[in-house]
Amino acid sequence: MKYSKWSKFVSVFLVVALLLGSFSLFACAEAAPTLSYRAHVAEDGWMSTVSAGKTAGTTGKTKAMEALRIYLKKADNTSCISYRAHVADIGWQGWVSSGKTAGTTGKAKAIEAIQIKLTNGLQNTYDVFYRAHVAGVGWQSWVGNGATAGTTGKAKAIEAIQIKLIKKPTVRYRTHIQDKNWTSWYSNGSTSGTTGNSLRMEAMQITATNSQITYRAHVANIGWQSWVSSGETSGTTGKSYAIEAVQIKLTSTLSTYYNVYYRLHVAEKGWLGWAKNGSSAGTVGGSRRAEAIQIKIVPKGTSFSTGGQAFFDETYNVTAAVNYALAHAKDGQGLCAEFVSKCVAQGGIKIPNQSYYSSSSKSLTGNALGAYTNPYIASEAQLKWFSEKGYKVIKNPSYSQMSLGDLVYNTNDGDDHVVIITGFDTDGRPLICAHNRAYRNQRLWAASFLVKLS
Repeated sequence: MKYSKWSKFVSVFLVVALLLGSFSLFACAEAAPTLSYRAHVAEDGWMSTVSAGKTAGTTGKTKAMEALRIYLKKADNTSCISYRAHVADIGWQGWVSSGKTAGTTGKAKAIEAIQIKLTNGLQNTYDVFYRAHVAGVGWQSWVGNGATAGTTGKAKAIEAIQIKLIKKPTVRYRTHIQDKNWTSWYSNGSTSGTTGNSLRMEAMQITATNSQITYRAHVANIGWQSWVSSGETSGTTGKSYAIEAVQIKLTSTLSTYYNVYYRLHVAEKGWLGWAKNGSSAGTVGGSRRAEAIQIKIVPKGTSFSTGGQAFFDETYNVTAAVNYALAHAKDGQGLCAEFVSKCVAQGGIKIPNQSYYSSSSKSLTGNALGAYTNPYIASEAQLKWFSEKGYKVIKNPSYSQMSLGDLVYNTNDGDDHVVIITGFDTDGRPLICAHNRAYRNQRLWAASFLVKLS
């Protein structure tokens, strides 16, 4: 019995020791690698080795850095870094690894540019950033992962350098989609939302490493919302309002070393180009719903193709629309829906040649552009188009809700008609222009629906 108790004690001790040993080994394997470097400076020779983020070389002394050694190895002594120098009168040298000399000594030739990159798997989890102090320029911006710090072709010496190692950040995001609720979380350029289903993106939540991200949405019927931070909701839920545009930016340390890129998939336009660092992506003024989003965090200095225009301002130009209506109210060009299509087109709203079924006859007899010979069905189709696009439609509106450039539809007694508001009389009653019967600044006589464009 005594032997049994002693055996149990020894067994427990060995298990605990083994676990502690395994933890220690695991911690060593996962420990952040140690980076250091030293510079060879004109007249001074090799200077002391410095740790990550410190300055190697000199500033304010007009002394060129002539050579550089960087130290970064795995536990098995395998180099995890490569670098090369652009040297005066020589150009780019070959790549060297940890502890080797880039540049020259004893030749009085300045390093003018430097490129540094991680190797042997470390580049999968870390980024290397560096910046150069250049003669006549001072400290440049940070670049990373093989990009060039310094200058070439300008005969300007690098005088000092700073180098940092940063663990790769992660961005995660999800979206609230019409009829589908919240999506799963996506990351690093994957698509959140839908394409090809005509479903609006209504809200979004974004997180990044150490919560160093902020963002906001431009929402239908609301406009730009306030900025929110990591994990908070931007947009709306339960209101059927589409996100139309977004702005996203990094904060704190991330913003120093990284760019955030993002793009939207937008109704009738598809994928737009990439925006970055707080600039706008999407559209405003055209009531176009965003349907999906992609977000990436990319080291500064890294080449990135933006792929075209990221943002379109389609804000309605009331003055242009009203001026066109006044100028063409009595020229006999087009029926009522076609006429207002031309008016709003001058204001920046392009109504497509899109057909609809008539709710009354159930036959394909009208289109939103209004070019069909039946003006009553055409105006019905046009109203439906504006409604589906997300424009604000008010039933039985009051005069106080009407503004210049808005459209008014009358659907009473089967006499469907559409007019554009071009003024107001002294009593505050709207004045309109229209076709079929040519009206120019005629007092509005009926209003079933109001489409708010301004």
